Amino acid sequence: MINLLMVSVVWQHRAIPVWCEALCKKGSSNYDEQTAVLSKVIRHLSAYRLVILGDREFCSVKLGQWLGQQKVYFCLRLKRNTEVALAQQFTQQLQQFGLVPGQKLFLNDVRVTQAKGFGTFNVAAKWKRRYQGFAPDEAWFILTNFCDLNSAIVSYQKTLLYRRNVSGLQARRLLSRRLSSHARTVGGYRYCDCHCLYQCGTARAKSQAKRTTALYY
Repeated sequence: MINLLMVSVVWQHRAIPVWCEALCKKGSSNYDEQTAVLSKVIRHLSAYRLVILGDREFCSVKLGQWLGQQKVYFCLRLKRNTEVALAQQFTQQLQQFGLVPGQKLFLNDVRVTQAKGFGTFNVAAKWKRRYQGFAPDEAWFILTNFCDLNSAIVSYQKTLLYRRNVSGLQARRLLSRRLSSHARTVGGYRYCDCHCLYQCGTARAKSQAKRTTALYY
């Protein structure tokens, strides 16, 4: 198996790979590996307005602080047992705020986890409503520097595009294995469960929202 850290551009409901690095290990990427890849892509896309999305592999306040220093927007999914503190109030887990399917929540300027020295962040939360008797097992909790709930949720929803594309790649890979015995000697690629989105827009695109581009990691 090859463990890949991949960056893709989201364009017209498709996630197109634009950067890929192999990790010489199993498991999740760490802060140093993430920032090494992100810094390269951000440098090449400095003319664009960027939004970086990451799933729970990237739920690091240290990474959030670094992204803020790069002057890009970010939406990083947090684990539901992440602890936050509102001002001088006591600390509690995000899952203890009592969200149920169909509800949303936005926390402004909260301290995330017990770590000190990272300042405060905003946290957006949404639990999709029940549809035809089905609802997700848990809510989205998103670490962000967006100042409103809607911007964070709309941006983070684009991670679904990456997951659909990866599912399609895995299905085609399985089909090719069945059709060709030679495929077994080639070796398989495993796409890590990690993705960051860069939503980009030039000055012209800012006035034409439909032409906004996005990137994944």
